[in-house]
Amino acid sequence: MMYQLCCLFVCFLLYSFAGWAYETVLCSVRARRFINRGFLSGPICPIYGVGAVTVIWIFSPLHLHPALLFILSAAVDTAIEYVTAVVLEKLFHTKWWDYSHYRFNFQGRISLLGAVVFGTMSVLLIEYIHPPIERLVRSFPHAAVYICSAIGLMLLITDIVVTVVNIIALNGKLQEIQQQFTAFIDANKKRAEDLKTAFLERFENSEFNTARIRNTLNRPGYQIRRLISAFPQMKPIHNLEAFEKIRERLKLTKGARKK
Repeated sequence: MMYQLCCLFVCFLLYSFAGWAYETVLCSVRARRFINRGFLSGPICPIYGVGAVTVIWIFSPLHLHPALLFILSAAVDTAIEYVTAVVLEKLFHTKWWDYSHYRFNFQGRISLLGAVVFGTMSVLLIEYIHPPIERLVRSFPHAAVYICSAIGLMLLITDIVVTVVNIIALNGKLQEIQQQFTAFIDANKKRAEDLKTAFLERFENSEFNTARIRNTLNRPGYQIRRLISAFPQMKPIHNLEAFEKIRERLKLTKGARKK
């Protein structure tokens, strides 16, 4: 039983890496620069691994019924994407992707196009991709499978912890900056819009600008820079103005480097 689980986990890692490669190539080509796409820092998109392993585990008996496999796997994978979007938004108060510009989307979290892609990839996975992958994994000695699983699990947990800690820290800093905006605006309600614009433009020289905030604006850190680059449609549910200020500073910094 343990060997079976380890084989499945190794497949999870492989499919998570394949998902990361697909997303990274697609986004890098569109942006014409390398983008390390994914919620985590490492070359892995766990949502693809979860979707692939779920389809393999549940729907492998349907390999002789591709139409039914397509429909059911599309529904399940789309549900996984929707739940993932909701959970990430609730945990980190940030919207990581937005399909609102696609036709036939639901709440910007899932879309019909995504469901079709999931269904198609699931049929290909069951029919053509997974059988040789499974044979390859099972051809390794049992000890190698156990070692790969243990190392992969440790690296995955470490990456998750580091990423979550950095996002929590970012949310705290965003809240601090947003509180400065709000306090400044509330104190001058009659000229709120004009003062808000002036405050955003002169924020760097403001007496409200503490060393901690200057640090966040000038050196947001690798994790924050990577996530903003990887998810261009990323929008915090709260503290949006503070986040946009950081995004604006990053754009200015990139522009200065190019010159």
